[in-house]
Amino acid sequence: MGNLDFNNHAGFSWYCILLAVSGVLLLGLSVLPGLNVAGRVLNLLFGLGFLGYGCYLIFLFHGGQYLVFFQAFIVPVLLLINSIRGVRSANLHRRARSRQKKRAVTYERDLVREQAAVQAALAQAHAAHSMASQAQPAVSADGQSADA
Repeated sequence: MGNLDFNNHAGFSWYCILLAVSGVLLLGLSVLPGLNVAGRVLNLLFGLGFLGYGCYLIFLFHGGQYLVFFQAFIVPVLLLINSIRGVRSANLHRRARSRQKKRAVTYERDLVREQAAVQAALAQAHAAHSMASQAQPAVSADGQSADA
């Protein structure tokens, strides 16, 4: 396939394969949910660059000199670590927001319960007061009971 010759030029062939695989990996990371725009753009640009150069070396290169970028081995690892950190951070923020919403709902529910309990206690106290005022005999101005 193209310039890949693992018998005569194994180093060159593996370099081309690693470039292409790194490019595909970085392109895949660029669509990962939870990454910020800068992380997506970096993954996309490096992915396109590595994949493009790898395909060029495999299919269009006709001998001569070629550049071996040591970044082709370091940058994908660094971008992968950055992407994992970004996704973890986004997940932590999402969980924190979810916990805050749950706490707010629980607080509101508890508040409603407490208000209902206070209203019930007030209604009970009002009913007891009403019953007590009805049960007391009426007293006239001279201090005698009206029933007597």
